[in-house]
Amino acid sequence: MSIRFSIFERSEFSVSLFFIDDNSFFMKKISFVLVLLLSALSVFAQYQNQDSIPVKIDGIWYALNVRTMTADLTRAIKKDIPEDVVIPAELVWQHNNYRVKSVGPSSFMGCKVKTIVVPESVEKIGDGAFSFCKQLTSVTILGSPVLGQTIFFASKSVKELNLAQHFRLMGISDDITVNYLDEQQLASDQQTNQNREQNTIEPQPRKNTESDVDKNIPFGKQGNDHTFAVIIANENYRNVANVEFAANDGLVFSRYCERTLGLPKSNIHLVQDATLNDIRIQIGWLNDIVEAYNGDVKIIFYYAGHGIPDEKNKSAYLLPSDGIGNNTATGYALADLYKSLSSVATQKQPQVTVLLDACFSGSTRSDNMLTSARGIAIKVKEGVPLGNMIVLTAATGDETAYPNKAEQHGMFTYFLLKKIQETKGQVKMSDLSEYVITNVRQQSVVQNGKSQTPTLIASPNAQNWQGWSFQ
Repeated sequence: MSIRFSIFERSEFSVSLFFIDDNSFFMKKISFVLVLLLSALSVFAQYQNQDSIPVKIDGIWYALNVRTMTADLTRAIKKDIPEDVVIPAELVWQHNNYRVKSVGPSSFMGCKVKTIVVPESVEKIGDGAFSFCKQLTSVTILGSPVLGQTIFFASKSVKELNLAQHFRLMGISDDITVNYLDEQQLASDQQTNQNREQNTIEPQPRKNTESDVDKNIPFGKQGNDHTFAVIIANENYRNVANVEFAANDGLVFSRYCERTLGLPKSNIHLVQDATLNDIRIQIGWLNDIVEAYNGDVKIIFYYAGHGIPDEKNKSAYLLPSDGIGNNTATGYALADLYKSLSSVATQKQPQVTVLLDACFSGSTRSDNMLTSARGIAIKVKEGVPLGNMIVLTAATGDETAYPNKAEQHGMFTYFLLKKIQETKGQVKMSDLSEYVITNVRQQSVVQNGKSQTPTLIASPNAQNWQGWSFQ
């Protein structure tokens, strides 16, 4: 039997991480599995008291303690969890918050996960917690929990461990990369759960995507639970040309909202190929949120897709996936969007950021005309935001919002994500908008030979918007 040992040592304990070869003795594995199962059963039994409530959330069972308002992760359901798992630091159940303080023994045993992030709130990881996870390659531990024995038993694919700086490692295998997080990284390298797409399975990015902003999404400080995002990504249209890369734009932006900006996944609504009713429903949801929180929230509304002009009065509309390019009655007016997001009467005005990767001239990302029969782009009036709102748009007047084909994103969205990536989300709106405007202007000329000038429009009532941040 061939065994490789990797040892974590702290002053009060030491932990062995076992990686077992396939030719290990069968009975050894069976015995170990039985030990883990018995351990898990004992843990489950200890939660069966009057203070503990078993709850299944996103494919994972937790024991909620109503006395201490804490939660213990007890078991992940293999078929219900994604490949990339982010254990939440806090759960919300029946309007109460529960801090996740432990990961139970053998809780992820045999799950087909590839990456796992453990939040700083976790104080203990039980024996064999990630055992027999044969596809697990990367583990990030943001705090300094007490580690059980053999937490990676038979998880031989682990190649990367991201650890708090105060973990001291000895005897680690040469083929495992260990990244120590300094204090600044530790503060920003926390994250919440995986993105919820209206309670559906998250779509996967394009397999041929090579963009650096898709692959290197930083972990930001979690717990941004008073920020809510609606992300509309309209790529496939029934009646007009499709919008190249819009689905990828929305999907990756949603991941930045979750991982880098720290929004709980329940705070993110990603809708691809949204119809007019879909858009109305999502804006209604945002209004309900503002009312429920009495205005003490931040709102992000992101849109990637077609925009169309009204040729008579030059007003601008978002075009739903079921819309008709020359019929504004099938669109959603920007003026209505601004009004809806600022119309809820609350004690405090919410901070609203609108991001539009669309143009409203009647042209498409491929530079073809969408609405104008004469092939002439229309210079529209995009309107004035209302309330405590700013709007950052991808193009000005009669310009086109172009794609960045090399990165498989809209030009606007790529540089928006790039700045968030570089700053780990800790960027003021004035700096973000300046970066996006400058880089899009330059690269549009270089790549497309044509002008594209993003524009930031602030409501007259926007309060100190230059210092706004998403976090």
